[in-house]
Amino acid sequence: MMSNSFHQKSTGILSVIAVFLTFLLPIKFGMIAGTPEVAFAIPGNITTLMFFNWPPALFSFFAGLLLLGVVSLTPPFPEKQKITPHLLITMSWVCLFLSSLTGVINASVVDFILIQLVHFAGLACFAMAVYRLLQLRPELKLWLINAIIASTLLTAFMGLSQFISGFQAT
Repeated sequence: MMSNSFHQKSTGILSVIAVFLTFLLPIKFGMIAGTPEVAFAIPGNITTLMFFNWPPALFSFFAGLLLLGVVSLTPPFPEKQKITPHLLITMSWVCLFLSSLTGVINASVVDFILIQLVHFAGLACFAMAVYRLLQLRPELKLWLINAIIASTLLTAFMGLSQFISGFQAT
């Protein structure tokens, strides 16, 4: 059995990763997700990687890794789990993914469906990972909210900068 100290350290590291990923969401993944025209490749140079959007499937990859870390490195759930509004909201993301599986039936563009399934699975993974981390560290809620606010303000500033000077340059 793993020690309590190990669980605390791993939960702390996973919490930092969750906050960082939450901060990156509006900046890096703030694009139309699930369009077949969007490439899955990661940008080739450092400038593009730092300042432009990443492919939508990359969020699902990071969310899956986060969930894998949460499941394998945190203490197990107690035997009796209460059904709370937070759990129901988290499970609604899982239901979104499961209900999207019906989109495969008679789909004319299979690429679009596969990209959507990957994206919805990533959303469900992220919701489940954050739900578990919030159970273990309730103070993480404030950090997540602050990460969203900071990232949204940075995105708005970048948009304003683009509006003021970017259109003239392009």
